[in-house]
Amino acid sequence: DDLTWADLDDYLKTVWKAPDGRTMRIHAAAVDAGDGETMDQVIAFCRARLARRVFAIKGASGNRPIIAPSKTRGGRLFIVGVDGVKGQIMNRLGRDRSIRFSESLDRRFYEELTSEKLAVKYSRGAPIRRWERIAGRRAESLDCTVYAWAVRALLANNSEEPSNKDSKVIKAVRSNWLNTNA
Repeated sequence: DDLTWADLDDYLKTVWKAPDGRTMRIHAAAVDAGDGETMDQVIAFCRARLARRVFAIKGASGNRPIIAPSKTRGGRLFIVGVDGVKGQIMNRLGRDRSIRFSESLDRRFYEELTSEKLAVKYSRGAPIRRWERIAGRRAESLDCTVYAWAVRALLANNSEEPSNKDSKVIKAVRSNWLNTNA
């Protein structure tokens, strides 16, 4: 309802104080439009906030780019190649490469982060790799991490020239966070 959208908008404007006194704010956000019911509402909400880097996204499996404008929604919706991003995340976790998370996250976060495994199924004799949920595990932390990873890639790859003439892509503003190797 309208109150929920207003609450979200207020939250996206929140400014926090870091322990060292610096201010922190949300540099970009992604709102999942892929539930099948609220896509138009999500796109409208995000489109009005594109200048604040609030993006409507939808995950899609298969061999896709990390993130790209939808061909059917005129650049108002971004499609996230979830299989590739999950692979990158799990590769980093499995090879002891760094991904920075808050030290205040509880065990549940990490259980959800590792809630899927790569499985090989066969279709007409050909192997198909796909991510499958481990029985009994929730995946919200994994989904949020995948979408954050994709939006970070979108900001890092933005240029002054929009890739789609109809889309209103903005130039990324670099923050110290974007310059990390996490």
